[in-house]
Amino acid sequence: MAPQISNIKLSLERFEDNPILKPNFDNAWETKAVFNPAAIYENGKVHLLYRAIGDNDVSVLGYASSLDGLHVSERLDKPAYMPREPFEGVSPSHPYISDVLSNYVSGGGGMGGCEDPRLTKIGERVYMTYVAYDGQSHPRVALTSISTKDFRSKNWNWEKPVLISPPNIVDKNACILPKKINGKFVIFHRVFPNILIDFVDDLDFDGKTRWLEGKFKIPTRASSSDWDNLKVGCGPPPIKTKDGWLMIYQAVSSSDESRYKIGAMLLDLKNPTKVLARSRSPILEPMANYENEGWKAGVVYPCGAVVIKDRLFVYYGGADKFVCVASVKLEHLLNELTTKHKEVTKGIKSEDATTNIPRPDAKTLKGIRENLAELMNSTFIAALIVLGVVAIKLKKTVAPQRPDWKAWAITGVILVAGEFIFGKKYRDKMRYPNIWWIFIPISAVLILVEWYLSGVSLWTGVFGFIAGVLFAFSVILGAMLLVVIAGKLRLDTWWGKATNWLSNSRLTHFWTINVFLLSFLSSWLYLLSEGMTNGWMFLIFIFGFACYFILLLAYKG
Repeated sequence: MAPQISNIKLSLERFEDNPILKPNFDNAWETKAVFNPAAIYENGKVHLLYRAIGDNDVSVLGYASSLDGLHVSERLDKPAYMPREPFEGVSPSHPYISDVLSNYVSGGGGMGGCEDPRLTKIGERVYMTYVAYDGQSHPRVALTSISTKDFRSKNWNWEKPVLISPPNIVDKNACILPKKINGKFVIFHRVFPNILIDFVDDLDFDGKTRWLEGKFKIPTRASSSDWDNLKVGCGPPPIKTKDGWLMIYQAVSSSDESRYKIGAMLLDLKNPTKVLARSRSPILEPMANYENEGWKAGVVYPCGAVVIKDRLFVYYGGADKFVCVASVKLEHLLNELTTKHKEVTKGIKSEDATTNIPRPDAKTLKGIRENLAELMNSTFIAALIVLGVVAIKLKKTVAPQRPDWKAWAITGVILVAGEFIFGKKYRDKMRYPNIWWIFIPISAVLILVEWYLSGVSLWTGVFGFIAGVLFAFSVILGAMLLVVIAGKLRLDTWWGKATNWLSNSRLTHFWTINVFLLSFLSSWLYLLSEGMTNGWMFLIFIFGFACYFILLLAYKG
């Protein structure tokens, strides 16, 4: 039985036998973690789709069900949904690949996959939104659906998934309102730090040209003392009640950044951008051991909620490792919200919300630190700058005095030709970030062969090549760091706006072609140090950037 309700304050009561699902060592796909479950109540039972991580560190979705909302009565031994698209981390040459240093890894699933699902039943279909992560680039919102009949019978005939959030932006926590508002579907999602809301005519996204825009937002609270002032995200799809749409949400405060807590708010039934009530304190905080002893301590993360009779059941992930449930009498929750937690806020338009990502306040030391942390690990940048300075000194004494622009140019031509010949056919199947590891060795071999034929020893050539690349890295990253610091400290200036655009531009994320640009600049700086005439330097500069933009156009084609 669930613990008795306390009327002292607004809160959820944990199920005494939590967690209701734990990692299963009998199934390789769910040995490490099971958490963040979506839920719908259908045909007399609660259906759960939960995120699972196994031996290969890939996030898949498992299925379980409960007749009473508390005890699991069925659990399948095979996933209900598995990654199958490139944007979920699947490629022909290797099923899953990952950048282990990526800032986007969450919950231990470093190899990508399908994360944090939400389920909404509309008509005779069940729609699922989830976070699609390919193991390297920005996590994005994906959408798929299945017929209610197939879902009930566990015939997993899911529609081909499509991305619905724009590229190069971290977008998560998406869910669909179960009822149209003024003839339009309502989709909630989150781009740091706010909950964003879009009204769309249909759910037929093509995954190529049409994206969520974030037209409206429910922002974080402004006061430094508020429990949800750093970031907020929608949990389960809002539930219709007599007092409004009940949204269970997760939030983090600036004074307790490592702990995710759960809150509740009521949205207007006719205008879900309007907040009618909002809990002034969390309704559930990570206090239990299973909410602190896992892959990420101090996390309660809601993705599912259902109403059975007169009781609300909220399903959440504990410590990124377990599936848990907490409940409360629905009437008690609504009474508390409407009488003691009223907070009427009209819909706030969020202009270009998904392109102009809100930034932390750069006027404070904390804000400056957060802004810098968004770029890269500042220690890593500083180390590269130091290495670059050392490389400049060593390059002049050890490295060969030979221009290497021909080798870079030949490599660029090879890649451009390959892109035009093979790119269109294989673009959707290839993992472009891996061309890092194709381009650099080709360039290195060409340069070292050129040097070796000129009488330069192999070891001297290798050292010169490494020194040159380190030098280029340090110059470019150092310049980026200075520009972004200057821009972010004054976001209202023209250079601040330019920096904001640059940090979100697609150009900054085309690592394939940016490696070419980086390599070319390395050679160009080297030639500059050798005193080559201005005319030749200008021609080489134009040639290099021509190759760069050809690559860019080919990539975007």
